[in-house]
Amino acid sequence: MHAAFNIPIPMGWYRFKLKMWISFLVLLISVFTFALPGEQSFTPDSIQFRVESIILSTTISGGIPTGETLTLYECTSGDCLIPLSTNLSLENYKALKQIKAASYRYVTVTSCSGNETNFKSKLSGTVMIEGKKYYTHATEGLLEQQASESAQDVEVLFTQCRFYNELQTNFETSDSIELPLTLFLDLTNIAWGRNGVQTIESGCFQGEKGSDDTVFSVCMGVPHMIPIASASSPIIQKYNIHKKTEAVNTSGGQLVFFLDDKNNILGGFSRRIFSETSLALDIPQFDMAIKRVSMNANGSYAISTFGTTFDNTFLNFSEFTLNDHDNKTYSNSAGESFNYAAVKQ
Repeated sequence: MHAAFNIPIPMGWYRFKLKMWISFLVLLISVFTFALPGEQSFTPDSIQFRVESIILSTTISGGIPTGETLTLYECTSGDCLIPLSTNLSLENYKALKQIKAASYRYVTVTSCSGNETNFKSKLSGTVMIEGKKYYTHATEGLLEQQASESAQDVEVLFTQCRFYNELQTNFETSDSIELPLTLFLDLTNIAWGRNGVQTIESGCFQGEKGSDDTVFSVCMGVPHMIPIASASSPIIQKYNIHKKTEAVNTSGGQLVFFLDDKNNILGGFSRRIFSETSLALDIPQFDMAIKRVSMNANGSYAISTFGTTFDNTFLNFSEFTLNDHDNKTYSNSAGESFNYAAVKQ
């Protein structure tokens, strides 16, 4: 499933009424994915993600949007949960804005307020694990579906409050012409269920031990909002990543790219994926938006993802090509390199 925030941005030095609206284009995309025994990726039926603000800025300093800034969205009361599976209009949030001519580069999504260091979001849905169908349950995490039980909302806890996204080319505002800035999402297989305790801290909920002495966990990756200066839906291209020495069906991570019709990278992110045949990767942090990419002399791309802060990285691909390949390495934030193979989906 993928979706998009469509936000028309008025440009110029004058005061304009900012018409902000978000439309989510929902499309199920079949993806061949893989995970650990008792662990399986799935696409939720509904997601409610907490967002306090979305800010467009020219620079980032100390992790905070700086320079010329424009608040695209702001929540000041209530639970600040945005339903990502349905259309959402932001007409109630429109306001007069002073839009200064600038060269905007970053979009920052903030989900916590004050001194808070974590936040909760919700998801619901069903998942197949080891041949059995389970539905999300508010206290158990997952329960086996015996009849037509409805999936319940599960609250997952995130331990990172701010998420950064970088435009591949600066968003230039220099006159009064309205141009769109769209925040695209792809929610396919963003979540996973596990027969066992949670194995990561952020984005998870661990259910209570059931009567049969089992524990189920439900987790969700970050629904990255990729900024693209277009109203048209981009082409989505995905690459499953596995250890070079292992079989194709052992992939545990994925790179998701948004491309234009000339195959230029407009943005993207990394994601964990799970199935019965997955194996853990050397670098497990596959869950962050990519920074601005650069092309090497040989036509490959240098690609890095953001880390837990603006200034660090989780993944670094020095020579990624938009096709199947298995003769490259990638590295973590410490500079350690590992062999991998990428398979286009």
